[in-house]
Amino acid sequence: MTAFPLQAQLDHTALQQSSDPQPDSGRWNISFEQLAFFKNNEYYTPINPGQTWFGMQLTPQVKYSPAPHVWLSGGLFLQKDYGSLKALDKVQPLINIEYQKAHWHILAGSLLGHVNHNMSEPMFDFESSFYRRMEYGLQAIHQSDAIRWDSWIDWQRNIQRDDPWQEQFTAASHFSGRIAQGAGWALKIPLQFTLFHRGGQINVGPTPNISKLNTSAGLRLELLRGNLALESHLMHSFDFSPHPVQPWINGHGWYNNAVLKFRKYYRATLTWWRGTEWQSPLGGALFGGINNYDVYLNQRTRNLYMLRLQYVRQIAPGFYTDIRFEPHYDQNLGKVELSHAVFLSYRGLLKR
Repeated sequence: MTAFPLQAQLDHTALQQSSDPQPDSGRWNISFEQLAFFKNNEYYTPINPGQTWFGMQLTPQVKYSPAPHVWLSGGLFLQKDYGSLKALDKVQPLINIEYQKAHWHILAGSLLGHVNHNMSEPMFDFESSFYRRMEYGLQAIHQSDAIRWDSWIDWQRNIQRDDPWQEQFTAASHFSGRIAQGAGWALKIPLQFTLFHRGGQINVGPTPNISKLNTSAGLRLELLRGNLALESHLMHSFDFSPHPVQPWINGHGWYNNAVLKFRKYYRATLTWWRGTEWQSPLGGALFGGINNYDVYLNQRTRNLYMLRLQYVRQIAPGFYTDIRFEPHYDQNLGKVELSHAVFLSYRGLLKR
């Protein structure tokens, strides 16, 4: 059985896309991933009224290596949301070309996305795994003992001349570098940014263009012998749209976590978030102050105190379980709200 390393914030091992060994040159493999997800957000705030995600995802894939360090992949992403009247709620292609050598991994097409980016929640909502899991574009990942750097462009919608909608894409990066270490401890610097753009020059329609930038810089101290991690991030949001449609142009936030892993499979995370005029198109809705349906219900400042309890375990080869219980206190509203979740996933691989 596997004991997972101490990760930042929440442990998303059960939700991650597979990074199984690639086939050798001239060979192929067949892989499949299956995720059963249930997450119930019992929120009653005007910012995030809460939602229940309940369903199943399946991703079969064939991968072939025509030459050393090069892989071609093709497959399907299937999702069924329980209670939906559709037979399948999402059917999307999984196609990419990969190049991997030494510390670099380059992808074109389907990306290693969502929780694999390991972004902070105010910057990037991990619940996008349930409503927009697939990302398409370009990605470069550098992985070494001291550095991990993930940069990507996710092209979400293209346009043709006279289309009534706008093109939409995200460019983002997450850099984490170790700057010092000693016997049983390590100090790291995590740097993140996301750039969201929606616009275009050849489409038609009155919808205003949107360009928003979010940045984060922090420090992370890992005490390996005590299975404890402390981290703090300073974040800023900038709206440099030609004609902003939100009430705030610049905002900031302070995101703090204390993560304790205990009894091998358990972990507890204490989180404090304070955001002022913070907005992030890709971030978790719980952290922002924008009400997308009624501007009179916007909240300029958000103060949240969270307790996240997790049980994460590999209970059989390729089979993972993740159980979560997450109450939080909203200081602005004086209320305690609750989220709980159960995830089961399996990753299988056939080689030839």
